[in-house]
Amino acid sequence: MVSIGNNKARKTALSNPVSPILFLNTPHRPSYSIKETQALQALGGKAEGKGWIYIRGKIALPENLAHTLITDIHQSLHIGPRALNQFLQPLFYYPSLPKVIEAVHRACETCSAINAQGGIRRPGPNHQLRGHQPGEDWQLDFTHMPRHKAFRDQVLLRNLQPGSLQTRWTGPHTVILTTPTAAKLLGHTAWVHINNLKRAPTGIEWTSQMVGPTKLRLARAPSHTTPEPPDPGSRM
Repeated sequence: MVSIGNNKARKTALSNPVSPILFLNTPHRPSYSIKETQALQALGGKAEGKGWIYIRGKIALPENLAHTLITDIHQSLHIGPRALNQFLQPLFYYPSLPKVIEAVHRACETCSAINAQGGIRRPGPNHQLRGHQPGEDWQLDFTHMPRHKAFRDQVLLRNLQPGSLQTRWTGPHTVILTTPTAAKLLGHTAWVHINNLKRAPTGIEWTSQMVGPTKLRLARAPSHTTPEPPDPGSRM
C-alpha cells in the first residue's frame, strides 16, 4: 500500500507543469554587449529563449541588468546577503554576484529598518577602522600615536589608600549577649571597651537597659554627676 501511494504521488507531481521563474517574467530584456557575448560563448554559453544566455544550466546575467534584476529579487524577499547568495548561485552566473548582492543589501532601507542589527554599517571616515560592529576588531594602530608617545608597556594602576579607623559614636546599639553574660553585666556601670577597660569620658553618662533576657541596650547622654570608678569585675 505504501509503494502504491508513493507511485501515485510521484505521478501527480510529474504531471504538474514546472512553475516558471517569476523574476524572469518581467519587462526586463537581456542586452549583452559584443564583448560579453564573446566571453560567455568562450565559456560554453548558449543563447536560448527570450535572448538569455545559459552557462551550465545557469542564466548568465548581462552587466547592465545584473544590479536591477537582483534588486527586484531582493525587494520580494528581503533576506540577508548570505542567504540570497545561496539562493541565486544555482540560478545565475555572474562573476561579481556576491558583491552585487552585498551592495543591494546595503542600499535597502527596509532591511536597515527591520533588521535587529540595524544593517551592516559602512566604515567611518576615520583612519583607524574598528570593524563594522562593536567589538568586532579591537586592534590598535600605533602608527598614529602622538609624537610624545613611544612603544612601551602600558599598565593601568589604581592607588587605593584606605584611611585608618576613626573612633566615633554610632549608637545607641543593641548588643546581643548570652544569658550568663547578661546576668554579669546587670547592675554594673557601663564602660567603653576598646583594647582594655577604661573609664568613660567625663561629662558622658552611659545607661544600659535590658531588652529581653539576652539583649542589653547601651546609650549615652550628658552627665550631671561624677562618673563612678571602674568595677574590676566588669567586662564588655
